[in-house]
Amino acid sequence: MKRFLFSIVSLVAFVIVANAADIVFDMSDPNQYVSDDAKVTYATSASTGVKYASGTVFTSTPISFTAEYSSGNGVQAFTQSASKNYVKQLRVYKDAKFTVETSDGTSIVKIAVSGSGFTASNVTASTGTMSSGAWSGSASKVELTFKGTVQINTMTVTTAEGGVIADPVISPKAGTYYEPVELTITNPNSTGKVYYTLDGTEPTAASTEYAEALNITTNTTVKAVVIDGEKTSQVVSAEYVIAEPQEVANIAAYLAVADGTVVKFTNPVTAVFQKGSNLYVTDDTGVALIYGSTGQTYENGDIVPAGFYGTKTTYKGLVELSTAAGAGYSTASFQAATDKTTAVTPIVATVPDVTVANANKYFFIADITLDATNKKIVDASGNEVAIYSTLAAIPADGEYDVYGFVSVFNENPQFLPTEYVSKLSVDNIAAFRDLEVGSIAKLNNPVTVVGVYETTNNYNYFVTDETAGITIYALKSDCPAYKVGDVIPGGFKGKLNDYNGNLQIESVENMQESTATAELNPAVYAIEEISADMAGSFVRIKEVTLSDVNNRNLTISDATGSMPAWNRCDITLPELTSTVTVDGVVNLYKSGEEYIVRIIPVAIAVTSDEEEIPVGPKVEVIPGTGEIIVSGAGDEPIEVYDCYGRRATTVKGSGDTPDRIVIKVDKGIYIVVAESESEKVKVD
Repeated sequence: MKRFLFSIVSLVAFVIVANAADIVFDMSDPNQYVSDDAKVTYATSASTGVKYASGTVFTSTPISFTAEYSSGNGVQAFTQSASKNYVKQLRVYKDAKFTVETSDGTSIVKIAVSGSGFTASNVTASTGTMSSGAWSGSASKVELTFKGTVQINTMTVTTAEGGVIADPVISPKAGTYYEPVELTITNPNSTGKVYYTLDGTEPTAASTEYAEALNITTNTTVKAVVIDGEKTSQVVSAEYVIAEPQEVANIAAYLAVADGTVVKFTNPVTAVFQKGSNLYVTDDTGVALIYGSTGQTYENGDIVPAGFYGTKTTYKGLVELSTAAGAGYSTASFQAATDKTTAVTPIVATVPDVTVANANKYFFIADITLDATNKKIVDASGNEVAIYSTLAAIPADGEYDVYGFVSVFNENPQFLPTEYVSKLSVDNIAAFRDLEVGSIAKLNNPVTVVGVYETTNNYNYFVTDETAGITIYALKSDCPAYKVGDVIPGGFKGKLNDYNGNLQIESVENMQESTATAELNPAVYAIEEISADMAGSFVRIKEVTLSDVNNRNLTISDATGSMPAWNRCDITLPELTSTVTVDGVVNLYKSGEEYIVRIIPVAIAVTSDEEEIPVGPKVEVIPGTGEIIVSGAGDEPIEVYDCYGRRATTVKGSGDTPDRIVIKVDKGIYIVVAESESEKVKVD
């Protein structure tokens, strides 16, 4: 009698006792009910209503199974109903582990799973070999680590009883291929030799010993066996069919063949649009959708070289070339574009042109009204057609021109937009903020950058105009690099989004280089006056002290109260004993169901009242030179800060003219501090 232990670390444990070489755990067996003394609790999924077993013990001789519900990574044990509490299915998630072990040291030679996802790409083993649906090897203990989701309906464990050793593993799997197959045969045992035949006969020790990969170019039946002294594995067989695709010279010829035909294009086609699994192509004879992975990235106008193949398929009324052709599906037949032609322009069309007969055509449709809720576009005459978000997210309701492709779903035409060009424009930030979230619009007037922080791939610009403030969140590839004080020319487009209660402009287009700078004039507020409805506003708070500094988080206080600040722009903070002026942007932070109002500082200056500077150093700027002149400082240090609050330079009077110091800086706005006094200057 042998004992086996199956465990998912800290989550699931199986105990199996059996005399046979095969032990089967069947998730659908209605006899595997909860034991009478088990404590059963449930957690119900709000989205599906499925109940997950938690702390449940399942017993059915010779199997005992315990499970603990996990809402994140780990394991979910599905139960069929509350009246019959048995495991219907076991779903294992990333980072979970199985340990399969025999108590007496008997070798496990195979672990087979019915379900989905139990593959070499999803599961790694501490020893032996993984293939699709099974592990094979020879060990008394096997640890399986899950890299992706695996659904287990049944699990069968085979031990090395009666002199049986692990079977050889033939890879790749048997089936029809449309190119030569490089075949390997693996011996999962630590000893023994593999023998094989290619003519369908049974292999023996007199057959060819496997030594290196085999190149299969014709229809072949491969049989293999492991022989280790007196021990012999079962014979494993795999049949390979090497087929030739039907050649077609163009898209029209491809469309004429029967569904299920594997075709090979002998002429190139031109790429029109690619996103995800969808590649639209054209030639002089028609248009086509290639669906599935190609292993290549094509742009509009790229020439897709001849030689690619796939299976003609009709899915819910839409004809497409599926790249998954045969058991040996690969992307090898698709080559990178080596040539390019003029970009393909869309056909100017109307809503009534979106018909089944025009499937996969590239259209431009002007002057439509988008009904985002009901997912349709409507023209001025009331003609409408359904849209879908496969190729582009659906924005807010509004007036648009649209680019996209005609599609078919359940025999009905629909339109798949690739781009929505808004007809909407607004004159200022306040009007942009008043739009419905998801709206795409053009902002006509210029805006001034009052703060900047960037990540690896993005710029975050805090901008204002005379009406309000907002954040521009842009990919670096879509936007110039601006600095504080830069004026961004009007005429750019973007989509309004709500990020944790903060409105921002995303997906920007037509962002132009700054050609002007502006002096920053934040509105002055006391802390008690700042509220959530001011999010995005550019403010100044005077006579402020700093405290509770922790990483980027701190507290700012004035005579009226305190509030949190987030030093996202990485400003160099002054001494906490200093009284400072803070220029910053009002920002919201969501904590649970509540929004916390905070400030993102864009400048912190050690200063008294900036409008009443007492007698002290004289600061002037020499226009066009980038030079700041400080007179009358004597031997006192002079500190210069940029508008981020970062120290630009520190100099000390010396030499023949100690009372006249020349400081060279880049264009921008600076705070000059000398003799504990400060002055703000603009350098052209």
